[in-house]
Amino acid sequence: MTTAELHAKLEEVDPAMAERLHPNDRRKIERSLRVWHETGARRSDAHLRQQASARQPPRYRRCVFLWVDCELDALDHRLDSRIEDMLARGLLEEVRTIRDAVKASAGASGEGAAAPDFTRGVMQAIGVRELWECCRSDAVATEEALTAMRCHTKRYVRVQLRWIRNRLLRRTPLHRFDTADVHSERDWQEKVVAPALAAVESCTCTASLLRNLDDVGDGGTVPCPASVQLVPLVREAHNNDLAAWRKYTCEACHGLRLNGAHEWEIHLKSRRHRKSLKHTEEQRRRLEREQKQEEQELKSRETAAAPGSTTEHQKDQGAKESAAPV
Repeated sequence: MTTAELHAKLEEVDPAMAERLHPNDRRKIERSLRVWHETGARRSDAHLRQQASARQPPRYRRCVFLWVDCELDALDHRLDSRIEDMLARGLLEEVRTIRDAVKASAGASGEGAAAPDFTRGVMQAIGVRELWECCRSDAVATEEALTAMRCHTKRYVRVQLRWIRNRLLRRTPLHRFDTADVHSERDWQEKVVAPALAAVESCTCTASLLRNLDDVGDGGTVPCPASVQLVPLVREAHNNDLAAWRKYTCEACHGLRLNGAHEWEIHLKSRRHRKSLKHTEEQRRRLEREQKQEEQELKSRETAAAPGSTTEHQKDQGAKESAAPV
């Protein structure tokens, strides 16, 4: 079945989830349909239960969340270095092993040389799809494959950061450790390990920490070492309620579909949308000029063809003069 047919089927069995998912997100559409076929329950119902539980305080009150973070520029540089290190430690050989195992499994099941399914299990791991074609016997990782791997890794990291800000920070404050200036083992011990231990000790000694999240409030004070940055609990957020979720279509951007009000608001401020609006306005003005020009030409032709018009009178007068005897 095509992705459009699968989405249409999901609209029949789970309209709320079909409205939430993008029509081209085949993997999540298949997952929602699989849940319905295997359990008889709609995935949207489970999602609503998860949302209800997410509004509750954490299960374990006396806990400390430690967030090791840095600015995106520094993080991207470290991700590039991490990929190079993974390649040096045998990433290509690991992907080649996975490829051989998949081929052997397909041959044993009689499926032959079927296209690999990168949507399940270890095949979803970043690096497998990108390096798949580089795993022939004498092949090496191409720059195109490495560029794709870097791009997908950085994209996934940004998804994780959004999850921290949009999900975890709505339930509990975090202790954030900025590692932008950490370049050695000594820096790590001084700027991360020691403050983290101090934060944990502070929580252990002060049982009221995170016992009642209402005491924290919107950026309220909690026991915390001076060397640790406490990211406060976020109370306000964009509406992520499944029942209130809807899709938006931007006609100016050639029918672009966007999921939820948050994506829609971001799109309205984007460079792409502004450029599309400018192009649409230019087209509208051009059509107005062409229409106005056509109307003027039509009016001129009608005036010229009207009986008794100056042009007709001049034609008649010229004909009489040419017919007069000399």
